[in-house]
Amino acid sequence: MIHRDVKPENLLVDKNGRIVVSDFGVAHFEEEDLATAVETGSAERLANFRYSAPEQRTPGAPVDERADIFAMGLILHEMFTGEIPHGTGYRRIGSHAPDFAYLDPIVEKMIRQSPSERPPWIAQVKDELIMRGAEFITHQKLDAARKVVVPSATPRILLEGWT
Repeated sequence: MIHRDVKPENLLVDKNGRIVVSDFGVAHFEEEDLATAVETGSAERLANFRYSAPEQRTPGAPVDERADIFAMGLILHEMFTGEIPHGTGYRRIGSHAPDFAYLDPIVEKMIRQSPSERPPWIAQVKDELIMRGAEFITHQKLDAARKVVVPSATPRILLEGWT
């Protein structure tokens, strides 16, 4: 399934704190996944252009799950910086939230203009987030351990019998 309209308004938090995607009005379902008819009127605008991938703005261009990955990258970036990155020279997450700087390379891949340069599946993004997050936490712990001052102890050697 391809949602095609991922935006903050369509991401809800359930009572257990999990994020749930809503509003599948313009989603594309594989035929075997289609349980109910989804109808979109001809006058309805498809997708939100602030979060839509470049291929969604090109008539006739193929759109797959990488369009949703693009939108999630924009949202992830916006969560930390308050800005939706478009073009080049945008402020990176690390400059605003240093503890989450490890997200910058992932977001950069997610929001590439060419779909072929983005991760092909959201599971790959999730795995990379987990891996980079764990790696970052490990580096933070090592840095903290290096800053700990270990008091030096003066060994006491009994010199009895030594001349």
